[in-house]
Amino acid sequence: MMAAAIVLTTACKKEKDDPRQMIISAKNLSRMQFSMAGSGNATIDWGDGTKIEKVMLADNKDWAGLTSYIPPQFTFRHDYSGSSSYTITINGKITHLWCSDFEMTNFNVSQNPALEWFACFNNQLKSLDVKTNTALKYLYCYNNQLTSLDFSHNIALELIRCRDNQLTVKALNDLFATLVQNTDVKLQKRILISGNPGTDDCDRSIAENKGWLVEP
Repeated sequence: MMAAAIVLTTACKKEKDDPRQMIISAKNLSRMQFSMAGSGNATIDWGDGTKIEKVMLADNKDWAGLTSYIPPQFTFRHDYSGSSSYTITINGKITHLWCSDFEMTNFNVSQNPALEWFACFNNQLKSLDVKTNTALKYLYCYNNQLTSLDFSHNIALELIRCRDNQLTVKALNDLFATLVQNTDVKLQKRILISGNPGTDDCDRSIAENKGWLVEP
């Protein structure tokens, strides 16, 4: 199978000047499925010449707390007739995105600052840049091949699940150093790091001194 790419464009007032794109690359792709939430209408161009699909985005208030099952109203899928490369373009105001289990090798969300909830676990990501996603609260990037993560600009982040990656002692310590200080005594910010090469020997106090709970 050829690689595939997904381009997500978030609607905004200056669409031509500010396209707000998210790009996904995958291999061994014969079917694509992802879940998303937001507000208003959206269009999906599956990139294979089929009719552009018009959908209404379900409100993300019904998404809260979901980690293993997404209801049907959030889910969109497409089967491809042949083995080729495809570019999937989505236009709409998207705040929540779940795209896992499709052997994704690249996920570019750098131009989508509205993203609040992002699940890209069980893929083959070697890098992930979320520095411009300043609204991001929940990140599920476990079971990939990530070697580093930087959260220095993610002021809203509350939960990070980055277990089962390739984060060494140095990579985890560097990651902890980028976490933004938790100044809300009523909010417990958490990061899960089990299954990484550096889990046992990293310095968890770096994160804990910033008000984060480091879980195995």
